Amino acid sequence: LSYALNNFRLLAHPGWSYVISRYPGAIVHVLHLDLLYPDSLHHRSLWYAVAVAVIAAFAYFFVAAPRREPLFLLARGGIIGAAGIVALAANFTGMRLELAFLPCVAIGVAFTLQRLWDSFATAFAVSWRAVRSHPAAHRPPPLS
Repeated sequence: LSYALNNFRLLAHPGWSYVISRYPGAIVHVLHLDLLYPDSLHHRSLWYAVAVAVIAAFAYFFVAAPRREPLFLLARGGIIGAAGIVALAANFTGMRLELAFLPCVAIGVAFTLQRLWDSFATAFAVSWRAVRSHPAAHRPPPLS
């Protein structure tokens, strides 16, 4: 870890005191560069919008997903493991290490999209039943 924190150069006296003194700054630096990573891509505002949508969907997944479902338990645990990998490395990799989050986030986003689809389908079915039960009430007035 001291090797990574010293920009991959050997230290004369590597030790935990060096790691402890440099580690918090390295984590803050990695998080800062991760947040600024979309600036290096084309259409950066689109990437920031996607990031906000994905984070919101995953937050909803954490709150609303069933607690005992094995796939969802695995996704929640995977997020903790992926965060551990990124925290242990503590060096910016251009989002390569952060790819460990991808399967878990995909499960969360899929869950959220399925819930949204079910909500819209239910609302549409209710309104369609109302139209079919009283077709004359929902017919537009005749043109004069």
